[in-house]
Amino acid sequence: MNFDQAEKQMRKKTERVSFRLNRILLNKIESFAETTEDTTSRAITFLIKSGLEHYEEKSKAIAVQINEQNKIEQASYLPIKINKIYNKA
Repeated sequence: MNFDQAEKQMRKKTERVSFRLNRILLNKIESFAETTEDTTSRAITFLIKSGLEHYEEKSKAIAVQINEQNKIEQASYLPIKINKIYNKA
Protein backbone atom coordinates (compact mmCIF):
# COMPACT_ATOMS: atom_id res chain seq x y z
CA MET A 1 0.00 0.00 0.00
CA ASN A 2 1.49 3.30 -1.03
CA PHE A 3 1.19 6.63 0.75
CA ASP A 4 -1.75 7.89 -1.35
CA GLN A 5 -3.78 4.75 -0.69
CA ALA A 6 -3.05 4.91 3.03
CA GLU A 7 -4.06 8.58 3.10
CA LYS A 8 -7.36 7.81 1.32
CA GLN A 9 -8.08 4.97 3.71
CA MET A 10 -7.46 7.21 6.74
CA ARG A 11 -9.65 9.93 5.22
CA LYS A 12 -12.51 7.44 4.83
CA LYS A 13 -12.16 6.29 8.43
CA THR A 14 -12.05 9.89 9.64
CA GLU A 15 -15.22 10.73 7.68
CA ARG A 16 -17.05 7.76 9.20
CA VAL A 17 -16.08 8.82 12.71
CA SER A 18 -17.03 12.41 11.90
CA PHE A 19 -20.50 11.33 10.73
CA ARG A 20 -21.04 9.32 13.90
CA LEU A 21 -19.88 12.15 16.15
CA ASN A 22 -22.10 14.63 14.30
CA ARG A 23 -25.09 12.36 14.77
CA ILE A 24 -24.36 11.97 18.49
CA LEU A 25 -23.90 15.72 18.89
CA LEU A 26 -27.12 16.45 17.02
CA ASN A 27 -29.03 14.07 19.28
CA LYS A 28 -27.59 15.71 22.41
CA ILE A 29 -28.45 19.18 21.12
CA GLU A 30 -32.00 18.13 20.23
CA SER A 31 -32.58 16.62 23.67
CA PHE A 32 -31.20 19.75 25.36
CA ALA A 33 -33.37 22.04 23.24
CA GLU A 34 -36.47 20.01 24.13
CA THR A 35 -35.83 20.19 27.88
CA THR A 36 -34.78 23.84 28.28
CA GLU A 37 -37.20 26.70 28.88
CA ASP A 38 -34.74 29.49 28.03
CA THR A 39 -35.49 30.91 24.57
CA THR A 40 -31.90 32.10 24.08
CA SER A 41 -30.60 28.57 24.69
CA ARG A 42 -33.18 27.20 22.29
CA ALA A 43 -32.15 29.71 19.62
CA ILE A 44 -28.46 28.90 20.07
CA THR A 45 -29.08 25.15 19.91
CA PHE A 46 -31.18 25.66 16.77
CA LEU A 47 -28.31 27.54 15.10
CA ILE A 48 -25.77 24.91 16.13
CA LYS A 49 -28.04 22.12 14.91
CA SER A 50 -28.60 23.88 11.58
CA GLY A 51 -24.85 24.35 11.14
CA LEU A 52 -24.12 20.71 11.92
CA GLU A 53 -26.79 19.49 9.52
CA HIS A 54 -25.35 21.73 6.79
CA TYR A 55 -21.85 20.41 7.57
CA GLU A 56 -23.13 16.84 7.42
CA GLU A 57 -24.73 17.43 4.02
CA LYS A 58 -21.53 19.00 2.69
CA SER A 59 -19.46 16.12 4.12
CA LYS A 60 -21.69 13.57 2.41
CA ALA A 61 -21.39 15.42 -0.90
CA ILE A 62 -17.60 15.47 -0.57
CA ALA A 63 -17.57 11.77 0.34
CA VAL A 64 -19.58 10.98 -2.80
CA GLN A 65 -17.11 12.99 -4.88
CA ILE A 66 -14.15 11.16 -3.35
CA ASN A 67 -15.89 7.82 -3.92
CA GLU A 68 -16.50 8.66 -7.58
CA GLN A 69 -12.87 9.73 -8.00
CA ASN A 70 -11.72 6.45 -6.42
CA LYS A 71 -13.88 4.49 -8.87
CA ILE A 72 -12.31 6.35 -11.79
CA GLU A 73 -8.80 5.70 -10.45
CA GLN A 74 -9.55 2.02 -9.86
CA ALA A 75 -10.95 1.68 -13.36
CA SER A 76 -7.76 3.16 -14.79
CA TYR A 77 -5.74 0.42 -13.03
CA LEU A 78 -7.94 -2.38 -14.39
CA PRO A 79 -6.15 -2.80 -17.76
CA ILE A 80 -2.82 -3.00 -15.93
CA LYS A 81 -4.16 -5.70 -13.59
CA ILE A 82 -5.65 -7.68 -16.47
CA ASN A 83 -2.37 -7.46 -18.36
CA LYS A 84 -0.41 -8.73 -15.33
CA ILE A 85 -2.79 -11.68 -14.91
CA TYR A 86 -2.60 -12.46 -18.63
CA ASN A 87 1.21 -12.36 -18.60
CA LYS A 88 1.37 -14.73 -15.61
CA ALA A 89 -0.81 -17.30 -17.37
